[in-house]
Amino acid sequence: MNESIRRLEEKIDEFLDSRDPIISASRVIDPLLEIWGLATEVDPSVAVPVERLLTALVGRELTTLDELTGAMDEVRAAVAAQALPTGV
Repeated sequence: MNESIRRLEEKIDEFLDSRDPIISASRVIDPLLEIWGLATEVDPSVAVPVERLLTALVGRELTTLDELTGAMDEVRAAVAAQALPTGV
């Protein structure tokens, strides 16, 4: 696992740890922007789920742990897809 992926995984774990089921959307924007930056370092395609989530949160007051976890699962799946050999 390269350094960028390791840092991304650590930030996702930290982000999801100790979250309530319902969360103020404004409190997750800065951590999501950090995750987006790390995901972009891995590959721009890895950052797409974070971009979608950030866009969905515009104008909203609340989000859920399920919504955040789902987006982070998509990021992890995108990282895993990057590791697959091409042309197979």
